[in-house]
Amino acid sequence: MTFESLPGQYSVSIVVPQNRVPPGIQAEHGWSGFSIVGTLGFSEIGVLSSVADVLAKVSIPIFVVSTFDTDFVFVPSPSMKAASRALVAVGHSFDMQ
Repeated sequence: MTFESLPGQYSVSIVVPQNRVPPGIQAEHGWSGFSIVGTLGFSEIGVLSSVADVLAKVSIPIFVVSTFDTDFVFVPSPSMKAASRALVAVGHSFDMQ
């Protein structure tokens, strides 16, 4: 996955497959993601932080996209296996994107 940020008064980030980035666009390449399974209500507390805390403890950076229905967590592609192992070790399960 690739992240693009469009300049302006308000930052707009676009997440697309790497092969869809037009030439000349500044982008951050090489990320892989997974989704939080199930619909997360706005009143739910701690779901995303439980994932972020685990990954922070093993020094894996994240980029999160939250939608109305769920959250998507992206990590550098070379760190995806380590992220998976760390999350599974503490009882999380997730779908790969």
